[in-house]
Amino acid sequence: SKEDVRSGNMRQEEVGPYMMHFFRINAFLTWCKNNFEQLDEIQESIRRLALYAERLQAWAIKREEIEKKVIDSDKISFSGSVFSDEKHENLLARGSFTLEPGSVTHFDASSGSGKTTLFRIFRRVWGDFDGKCTVPKQKTAFLPSHVYILGADEPLFQTICYPVNHEELKSRMGMVKGWLKELNLPMHVYDSLLKLPLSGDKKANSNTIFDWMTSLSDGERKRIAICNILLKLHTQDISFLIMDEPFKGIDFKTQKVVAGLLKGAIRKSKCTALFSNHEHNHHLNTHTLAIDEGTREYEMQKKKEKKA
Repeated sequence: SKEDVRSGNMRQEEVGPYMMHFFRINAFLTWCKNNFEQLDEIQESIRRLALYAERLQAWAIKREEIEKKVIDSDKISFSGSVFSDEKHENLLARGSFTLEPGSVTHFDASSGSGKTTLFRIFRRVWGDFDGKCTVPKQKTAFLPSHVYILGADEPLFQTICYPVNHEELKSRMGMVKGWLKELNLPMHVYDSLLKLPLSGDKKANSNTIFDWMTSLSDGERKRIAICNILLKLHTQDISFLIMDEPFKGIDFKTQKVVAGLLKGAIRKSKCTALFSNHEHNHHLNTHTLAIDEGTREYEMQKKKEKKA
């Protein structure tokens, strides 16, 4: 509704679709300006564009607030309280924890306990909290549960298709093709991906890429996003990897393949990782972050090594 839009309660997974509405509305307005017809549609488009602008402005203000509490540091830590509302009346979790360098931590907590909110705070995109957190500057990769956006300023159609520059992508195309095959993606998905224009190409069109992404199933989009994360870990200096339910929407057999690929890429990049999952974590983690159901305090535990 109009009031929901104006409330500023921007959800991370909505940012990509909203940005695409901007592109499409602007294109429509340009067409109407050139044709001087259908004035009712012009008026309606202007009204909708104003609503989107209000929502995005509220999101920008929220990001500025978060930036003041998120400190650039080599250490990855959180200290404070996370809430589900702007008035800080509904506590989700509280306490302090630090992720060990090179560790892979499974955030094992029930639905509605603030896992996604904490991830968004670490990624500097959204969240209501008191306290502070520290993260590496410009060295964080993020895989959301719903693959609409992979970072604060990275709409899906950019990060999936343009994760690295043209030359790097061409030199690693064989590796990407291998991943796509291991993840059981249909060959037509791979073929259509290769036909999409790169970011430096004059033929690059955000609408074309967005339409292609929306034609895929949730599971196909998720597996392509995982390939993008793997490519980033192999080509960029990633210090912190955040994954919100990376196995969601993927069959169990392919989940095991994903876990193996991620484990190898994380070990090679020597990054620190934090992820959540309600299903099997496939022994991906070295540590577990939980929330005490009574006190709502964060609890960090190191995974016990199995005896030989």
